[in-house]
Amino acid sequence: MLENLGRGLRTVGLALLCLAALSSCGGDSLCEHQDTATRMLLDKAASCSNATFHFSSKAACQTAITSCSTSDYQLILRWLNCVDGVATCSPGGESIFYGTINLCSTILEGLTDPCRTAGFTGISR
Repeated sequence: MLENLGRGLRTVGLALLCLAALSSCGGDSLCEHQDTATRMLLDKAASCSNATFHFSSKAACQTAITSCSTSDYQLILRWLNCVDGVATCSPGGESIFYGTINLCSTILEGLTDPCRTAGFTGISR
């Protein structure tokens, strides 16, 4: 019986954590993470030729994230963690660099229509 109670409390705690993640505070931290990740990605691309990216501003992210579900939020976090792990581009290694970014972007294919329509597009080249 205590085991079931503990499991139930963990489930409630996880649900509350997910709801908090979608609150203004959680959205702000996600958008801060996106802003940092995209700036770092630009730095990593500096030695590649023709390295340009288009990504949502922090303000656009903060507006868009309000249309996203808990599962969208988790996908976006997975995408950001993937982008964080992209290695620095080296001359001649552009195809690997951009291929890795494209691979990360496939994570966002699972976003709900409201989240995608609201403008959460991630990074495009």
